[in-house]
Amino acid sequence: MDSLDNIIYVESLDDPLFWVKYRLRVVKLVIGNFGRARYLFKNPLLSTLKLILTNPPWTIEYRDGHAFTGTDPWKFYDLRSRPYAEFVINYNGRRIRLIHAERGEVEEVFIGGSYSWLPVKDRVVLDVGANICDSSIFFALNGAAHVYAIEVVPSTAEICRENVEINGLTDKVTVLNIGLGRPGKVKIPKNLIAGGEFQIYGGYANNVSGDYVYVDVKSLDQVVDELGIRSAVMKIDCEGCEYEVFNYASPDAILRLTHIIGEYHYGPLPLKRRFESLGYVFEATKPLPYYDPSRIPFYFATGIFKAYR
Repeated sequence: MDSLDNIIYVESLDDPLFWVKYRLRVVKLVIGNFGRARYLFKNPLLSTLKLILTNPPWTIEYRDGHAFTGTDPWKFYDLRSRPYAEFVINYNGRRIRLIHAERGEVEEVFIGGSYSWLPVKDRVVLDVGANICDSSIFFALNGAAHVYAIEVVPSTAEICRENVEINGLTDKVTVLNIGLGRPGKVKIPKNLIAGGEFQIYGGYANNVSGDYVYVDVKSLDQVVDELGIRSAVMKIDCEGCEYEVFNYASPDAILRLTHIIGEYHYGPLPLKRRFESLGYVFEATKPLPYYDPSRIPFYFATGIFKAYR
């Protein structure tokens, strides 16, 4: 598989039209959501113009009195803009409650059905980048035999456990506070409030300063062997670690996965080559430009991929 130096610049930094494409995405987003802005934002028109015409980070004031600062324009229109949000829904005959919903993607998971493609019924599921366990709980409620929720940030993993306990699913979901990718350890800031943006790929996380803890990062081989997994399905959304996960995995470990769905962050081509070399069918949406000055690198080419055999 490609070296990480090549992976992280795929279809982003080399694209001279990146900024044009990114701005057009933002314009399409804010125009399409102006109806929401009218009842969410304190100053709908000025806030919309701010998102279109200025660079992130943005700060928007809301009608309920709170303000939200962020670099992701999509977050301003849903639960992710609300501090200490709770998400409650009746799903598959059960009342589900998730705390710290602002850190997850609960609306996409439970209402949008973003992971409905994955055949989880009676299967073991590896949920890589479990975040607050919204997707893990979704899989458990859709008949998974067992879900292993892998979350590298300790404070987020604790919220993940709380959500599993709140919803009475401790027999179905096991939370593992580890990273997946290149074996070793990674520094995580203590009390980090992560909303799904923390990166561990390429050693970036080891550049953190201040108070931190070390968290184990394991290879896919180590995880499937330790858990005794012979056949499973996977969801992966780990902010760029997807390349290291499969780069440092043996063919045997990868082939224990029959279906994989995930988000790629720096182009799909390295993943496509890896999976197709092992006989998988590989599908991916067209890369879309994304920008976040809080990350390294701050240019993205994001989309969804599926691999199956």
